[in-house]
Amino acid sequence: MLNLKKSKTRDMGFTLIELLVVVAIAGLLAAIAIPSFNDYKDKAKTAEARATIRGIVTALNTLNMANGEWPSGSGGNLAGSDLAAAIQSEYKTTGIDPWGTAYYYDGCPGPVSACGGTSTEEGPYEASVCSAGPNKVHTSFNRAERNDDVCYYFRT
Repeated sequence: MLNLKKSKTRDMGFTLIELLVVVAIAGLLAAIAIPSFNDYKDKAKTAEARATIRGIVTALNTLNMANGEWPSGSGGNLAGSDLAAAIQSEYKTTGIDPWGTAYYYDGCPGPVSACGGTSTEEGPYEASVCSAGPNKVHTSFNRAERNDDVCYYFRT
């Protein structure tokens, strides 16, 4: 005798619960990964700014040794395209940092107020090359401060 009954088979696919579990796990992984990725992007931009600043300082030193003087602009300060033009024979740069603001060469020795700062204290350095950092505001003038500026300070 032949059995003609059809056996009940379960349709293949995922249940709603299984899909919700997968979506929850993917969301959890994204919540962990995205902040870490942004942190690495900020660290990479800071490292790029430091490397560029060291190149600018090397170019400034080379030009000083060749010409016997430091490049100067208004009050001993150069920024952005003016800085790039002053050192173009030694170092190729746009003069713009990874956050889109100008690198700033402060060649103004003397009190901080003479170099654009708000303090009348003497700065411990005679010159600096800085990037404004993520907040895009220069706050370090001729002295190392605790903020987001990326700077290299040196004596001329």
